[in-house]
Amino acid sequence: MNISCYESGFPFIVIDDYYNQEEYDLIWQELNFLCHKSKLVYAQESAHQDGQLLKNNYCRYLDYLYTDRSVSSILTVNRKLFQGSYQIFRTHPSWFFQNVRGTMDKTSVSYYENGEKYLPHWDEFTLTALWWTYKQPKKFGGGEFIFSNTRQSVEIKDNRMLIFPSMIPHEVTEVTMNQEDLEKQNGRICIAQFLSYKSD
Repeated sequence: MNISCYESGFPFIVIDDYYNQEEYDLIWQELNFLCHKSKLVYAQESAHQDGQLLKNNYCRYLDYLYTDRSVSSILTVNRKLFQGSYQIFRTHPSWFFQNVRGTMDKTSVSYYENGEKYLPHWDEFTLTALWWTYKQPKKFGGGEFIFSNTRQSVEIKDNRMLIFPSMIPHEVTEVTMNQEDLEKQNGRICIAQFLSYKSD
């Protein structure tokens, strides 16, 4: 893993080569199964803010899909984010990352193909961690990640993790793809982990 810490009015962490090859292969075995319109849910019904539709991609929360999380390779290997008493978070000197913790987390898989995007929004959690992947060679354009208020972008790279406070507004620009590459798991894939405190 190659960890870089940033401060741009708010703190964030970028990690390249986040998963090792064994972990990466296990995740892709599951993604090849999941990234079909018949298995993911069209997000149009779930992503609204002030009555506005925010995204039009396909996604699913894996925590609701599996009654036993050990069955999922994704839900197993992604535990590394919280290992060592949040050691990854503590690499950043910011007070937020030095103190952040939670009592529950959720994991979603989002898949974007041609014309799909996610408008500016914030997440209703404490911390958001986004891991990006795609088949090589890359067969889509767009799909850029942008912090909405500052217009700062973070380049989408295969096996890159981005971690930031959930309340920071962010967006995904529209994905473009050729017709012959559609519905073959060639799109933009994001596995998101959300950390928060369980409310009683």
